[in-house]
Amino acid sequence: MIEKELSKYKIIVTFNGSSFDLPKLQKELKINISLPHIDLKPLCVNGGLKGGLKEVEAILNLKRPSHLHGNPVDLWRAFHASGDKEYLDLLIEYNAEDIENLKAIMEHVYKKKSEKIYKQIYSS
Repeated sequence: MIEKELSKYKIIVTFNGSSFDLPKLQKELKINISLPHIDLKPLCVNGGLKGGLKEVEAILNLKRPSHLHGNPVDLWRAFHASGDKEYLDLLIEYNAEDIENLKAIMEHVYKKKSEKIYKQIYSS
């Protein structure tokens, strides 16, 4: 099912996905993810944005609804422990917010990198 979903896309954008998400998915689900991948974490570090996703969001003043703060792993554990669909729905909403913020981070990193390259080319 995951492979079918991934086949709809041309690229994967993650934050620290090279180190965690993609290897975990490939190992646990025994699938090969061959899509091109942009990992924003090293790009952020290279651009002076240090820390995890939440720290980068704070630096860039990216907001999320107050009920979607905290650790998503806690929501996952609560769902598994209780079976309460409310926790799963919150986790899905949390992940959707991550996606929106990843778009904004990608745009920021792209803009900064483009400006740097432009200056290198035209300052000589």
